[in-house]
Amino acid sequence: MRTYEVLFILSPQLPEEDVTNLITEFRGVAEKSGAKLSSEEAWGRRRLAYPIDRFREGSYHIVLFAAPPEALVELEHGLQITEEVLRHLVTRDDRLIPVIAAIGNHEVFSNRDTTPEVVRVKQETGVKVG
Repeated sequence: MRTYEVLFILSPQLPEEDVTNLITEFRGVAEKSGAKLSSEEAWGRRRLAYPIDRFREGSYHIVLFAAPPEALVELEHGLQITEEVLRHLVTRDDRLIPVIAAIGNHEVFSNRDTTPEVVRVKQETGVKVG
C-alpha cells in the first residue's frame, strides 16, 4: 500500500449538507476499493487563482489515505465524473507510510505535521521533519 493525498475543490454553491454527503460518498468508495483513510481536513472557501466554470472561489478539502495503486483508478474516476468537483489532484507521498503505520489513526494532515508524537515517530523512522 502507498500513501496518497487527494486535494479537491468543490463548487462554492454547494450547501454544507451536500459537501458532507460528497465526502461521505468519497470515503465509501475509497474503503470499498481497499483504501484506509488516515485523515481529512476542510480548508474552507478560498479564492481561486483563475476562474473555473465561472467560479472565482471554491471549497478546498484534503484527504490523506493509504491504498493499493489499483484503487486510484476508481477514486479518480469518481472525482472526474462528479460535477460538483471543480478540480482534483492526487499525489503519492511514500514518506508518510512509516508515520501512519506507527501512529495508527492519528490525524496526520501533511508531512509538515509537527505534533510531538508525529515528530518523535518521524525521527525514529528516519522521515525528515518539515
